Amino acid sequence: MKFLYCLFLMGAVTVTTGRARLLSPEVGMDPLSGWWIQAFSSRYVQETTEIDYDCVTVNFSIEEGSDLVHYNKRANLHHVKNSTTSIDRTYRREVEDDVMSLVPLSVTSTTFPTLVVRGSKNMTDNDGYVILTGTNNLTLYVLTRNYGAFVASVYYEEVLELLRSIDYTTYYKFPLSSYSVDCVPPSMG
Repeated sequence: MKFLYCLFLMGAVTVTTGRARLLSPEVGMDPLSGWWIQAFSSRYVQETTEIDYDCVTVNFSIEEGSDLVHYNKRANLHHVKNSTTSIDRTYRREVEDDVMSLVPLSVTSTTFPTLVVRGSKNMTDNDGYVILTGTNNLTLYVLTRNYGAFVASVYYEEVLELLRSIDYTTYYKFPLSSYSVDCVPPSMG
């Protein structure tokens, strides 16, 4: 089984074994929940699954008392005026030996890989971030709550350094901007 490694930087977010539950001492809700703006994705993602995407947003909703994570991605299409696309997936969260997995329920392939999650100290803050990397070693998404706050924060350089350290520097893995100035998650629009 492929596992999703959970490395929450600076230790403020903890993971318990058994049914996966993300816990944060400062926040009563799951810190992954809610809308995120996609700041970066790998060249591989942008040239395959997101070839015509602009202003990509992602919503994670967690089923209470369940190990299911619902993932909704929305994007504007570059070349089709006033047109959007939406992708819905459901993942199962598993934790074994403090390693968390998000396993797609329907399809397991390079297009929908199991994801590796790394997050900032407090993912609910405006400058908070989540990095999703695929077990295919090509898929990369960097999500943030507020792009401007993220880029102005110390987390921005931290993310770039982390991506270098896990070898997201080659041609297809390299992070490219996915952000456009007018990009606002649907819940804030």
